[in-house]
Amino acid sequence: AGRTGVFLTLSIVLERIRYEGVVDIFQTVKLLRTQRPALVQTEDQYQFCYRSAPLPQKR
Repeated sequence: AGRTGVFLTLSIVLERIRYEGVVDIFQTVKLLRTQRPALVQTEDQYQFCYRSAPLPQKR
């Protein structure tokens, strides 16, 4: 579930950047964990999410 959680987190974050201009990995993982507690299992996976998510571009 950990690698799947990373994929889901980044997918959701990319959509939020696209439509809202928001990067909030903490809240995204928190929301996903209400549905499946084991998503994003390790600190390394969590850090990977932060390193991989692009910063939103100003328009």
